[in-house]
Amino acid sequence: MIVLVPAVVFTIIGIYKSSSINEHFYGFVFSIIALLYAVTEEIFWRGYLLDALRPLNKIAYSLVIGILWWAWHFRFNSRFDFTRFLLICLISFFLLCGFANETKSYLTAAGLHSLIIITPSDGEMSRVKITGLCVSVVIWLIIGKIWKTK
Repeated sequence: MIVLVPAVVFTIIGIYKSSSINEHFYGFVFSIIALLYAVTEEIFWRGYLLDALRPLNKIAYSLVIGILWWAWHFRFNSRFDFTRFLLICLISFFLLCGFANETKSYLTAAGLHSLIIITPSDGEMSRVKITGLCVSVVIWLIIGKIWKTK
């Protein structure tokens, strides 16, 4: 359920791309593509590599995989400088590892990862994307609260 939240939210609020594409349809298609990409990536990062390095302590495996993840995502034309982008990747990785460890599923990490892909995808955080980000996080918090109490 958690993995589908960004797709549902961005289908409802839509993502504007151009006047020739319906923003709700584009929000659905783009969020599903982002989700499929995130799931396939998470199968490796949290599904395989995290399990393979779990004998290390949490900080060690998070740093090792976070640096590898940064190298995987590094773009020479990025608007982030070298250090800032590394810090963003490390923080994101700790967050994604936390999701995967807490829920025992890489799919929840894929949901968060897809949200990371959707929101700054074009380099711009529009009001709609910030709203979608906030709504997704609030829904996740509600799901987490309900899920833990039962």
